[in-house]
Amino acid sequence: MINKKQSELSGLVITYAFLGFGLIFMVFPYVWMLLASFKIPAEIYNRFLPTQFTLEHYRMLFSLGATGSTNPFVRSIFNSLVVSSIATISVVFFGAITGYALARIIFPGRTLLNNFILFQMLFPIVLFLIPRFLLMLELGWINTFQGMFSPFMISAWAIFLFTQFFKTVPQELIDAARLDGCS
Repeated sequence: MINKKQSELSGLVITYAFLGFGLIFMVFPYVWMLLASFKIPAEIYNRFLPTQFTLEHYRMLFSLGATGSTNPFVRSIFNSLVVSSIATISVVFFGAITGYALARIIFPGRTLLNNFILFQMLFPIVLFLIPRFLLMLELGWINTFQGMFSPFMISAWAIFLFTQFFKTVPQELIDAARLDGCS
């Protein structure tokens, strides 16, 4: 008869075996991609480990760009960082101030505004791609930074999330903070 410890141990072994297999299954494509970047083109599909080590692909990437265009790869990474940073900071900022206003300030139309934000979350973002493109075309913002980050500066999901968070903060805590000098 198998005792409880042996049963738990066999369960752990099976669990870790599945987790290990899953880890290998998920990490292998990244390892293969990294090794393939150091191979000559003839070896990419034929061998797992490179026999002729080359940095030619990285030289081409950083001198010409990923597609051989005149835009360098480093500039593309910088543009991505700028656009994503501005969009992230603005979503957090506008989501926080709007969420606080909807959760704590009583004003006419608050329920209507809250319902409008929830209603907006019913539609997939893909539905608005063509109208958004036409608007950017009308404004002359195609291929500009404004055209990249302005559609993502405010998020209904972020407003909803911050509203729900601020509703959980006790009013006594806010009153105590104001009494202590927070404004």
